[in-house]
Amino acid sequence: MGQTPSAQAHTKKFPVLSEKDSEPIAGQYDVVIVGSGYGGAIAACRSARAGKSVCLLERGREFRPGEFPEQFAAVRQQVQLKLPGLDYEGKGLELYDFVVSDDITVLRGCGLGGSSLINAGVAMDTDPRVLRDDSWPQDFQQDLFNFKDDIKRATDMLKPTPYPHEPEKFKELKKVAQGIQKQVLDIEDMDSVLRRTKNTQLDKICYKAPVFINFDNKSLNHVGVQQPPCNGCGNCIGGCNVGAKNTVNMNYLADAKTRGAHIFTKTKVEIIRKSPVDGKWQVVYRRLTSDDQSDPRHQMVLADIVIVAAGTLGSTEILLRSKEKGALSISREIGRGFSANGDQLGVSYDNSCKANAVGVKSDYDSKDISNPPGPTVTGVIDLRKVPGQMSYKTGVIMSDGTPAVGHVTPYKALLQLISVYGSDGDDSDKWEQLGMTLKKVSVENTLPLLGSAHCDSNGEIYLDQNGVEIKWKGNDAKNAKRLNQVFKIAAKALGGKALEKPLLSDKLVPWFNGRNTITLNPTGGCCMGNTCDEGVVNHKGQVFSGSGRDVHKGLYVMDSSVVPSSLGTQPSLTVCGIAERAMRLLSQDCNWGKQNYEFVKDPSTIQWNVATKASMIFTEDLVGYYNDSKDGKR
Repeated sequence: MGQTPSAQAHTKKFPVLSEKDSEPIAGQYDVVIVGSGYGGAIAACRSARAGKSVCLLERGREFRPGEFPEQFAAVRQQVQLKLPGLDYEGKGLELYDFVVSDDITVLRGCGLGGSSLINAGVAMDTDPRVLRDDSWPQDFQQDLFNFKDDIKRATDMLKPTPYPHEPEKFKELKKVAQGIQKQVLDIEDMDSVLRRTKNTQLDKICYKAPVFINFDNKSLNHVGVQQPPCNGCGNCIGGCNVGAKNTVNMNYLADAKTRGAHIFTKTKVEIIRKSPVDGKWQVVYRRLTSDDQSDPRHQMVLADIVIVAAGTLGSTEILLRSKEKGALSISREIGRGFSANGDQLGVSYDNSCKANAVGVKSDYDSKDISNPPGPTVTGVIDLRKVPGQMSYKTGVIMSDGTPAVGHVTPYKALLQLISVYGSDGDDSDKWEQLGMTLKKVSVENTLPLLGSAHCDSNGEIYLDQNGVEIKWKGNDAKNAKRLNQVFKIAAKALGGKALEKPLLSDKLVPWFNGRNTITLNPTGGCCMGNTCDEGVVNHKGQVFSGSGRDVHKGLYVMDSSVVPSSLGTQPSLTVCGIAERAMRLLSQDCNWGKQNYEFVKDPSTIQWNVATKASMIFTEDLVGYYNDSKDGKR
């Protein structure tokens, strides 16, 4: 990664969680987990705490603090791209994994820890009315009282905490909230939610966001990992080089590792099937042995229980491919129910005051930078529970944002481009305006805005010959309009200009081909349902076998793909609660005994050199190849 000596020394302070690339994967485990994001990490932790032999397989590589790119040139080298109808560009191990369709672009994190590596780490509760919607299984709705405890277990591990300081951008966000309270817009069909905020206390709609970040100055965290406090550099979505961000690597995965879990990176799972001989699950995979080449052979690991947690696109892709190859009978609903979760980007550009919303180097000198931007998100404007609101589906949320230091170059270029090319006037003058703007414009007075709302889960994930594709009809038009109105109010309150859809603007159709939505928070594809006619899994995450309520015993999905509706907020905390609940019920069904949720009193006593716990190891190589092509070629 081209680290400096000081960065290398910093990285060495953090434990290596994954096995060496040369380490063979044992032939059999009690539990095999596919994916290492929130759901996979929780599954690994709870299975290992129950004393089971655990194998976790992750497609990406392991990034430790100090190894994330902060220069734009290095960021570019960490991008992989899937375009419609084309194969992947990249080596399959790059951190930023873009899947681009004609309708939407999805960004997912590729690495041990999944998207927890590159999200903002915002821990927002889902409006309880969402979970009581008919799209959620009845058994799930009837268990909402216990679901609160599942959420609590997740927060005990991830420890969401508001930023203890008040940076410039949060002060600007409070101005926006005041503008929403005071302003009456003369816009036809404006939703009454915005009017009702006049009668709502300011601190009820604008408050510090709880984020998965450590702000305490102590040597070890609760699972024995050295974890320094946040220094406010603003690089959460670029990868935290400080080590303060509570990615699952710093807690759930580390806890699983100390309890004997085997974690393998650079391992791509192809299909899952059941052995006709002994009924065990067979997970067929391929090792990506280095950045430059991969092992073409397909190998196999056996398990009593397989938990698929590769994310909305990844889990759906694996089950789709397994079905396509005749390896697995599943519901016809597979791939359906995709949602962008109402994500929308905006920008208040060229404001009257500084927002200071740009990331700085993680090792910055406090003598040079006395006022860092703070985490990517520090506050929210929450319009979900305005008094008198008739439906939760009209609620919207907006937060501040901060591009990571390695993203500033393209961020600045896009702002400049859209501010000129997307403005009114004669197109013949645009390039001259752009040239002038490039010389003088600054981002210090610009505040990125991150919006969430509700949208229909009307998309579908399907396979082409090169991987996943997405069909999607777009965000709910009325809610998109509401968010745009909030963006405009924000810009007016800050004395700036509202730039809608700054990354993929409709005004730049010749440049971006109309792909006007980008999301880091997709849901659906393996949705929960009461029966196989309504979903792919039941309320426990068990995969339906294709008939009524019958399930494949021992096969689960636990990640954002099971969420059957948009949540109207960042989904991370809710997904964690769903995974914690699924593991609680799995433990009960499999008679694993009472789950241990306690932490040791003295984290310094935790041992990292843990003996292997595989139930069986095959010493010979698996002979032959798995045939994954239709023409018989291997």
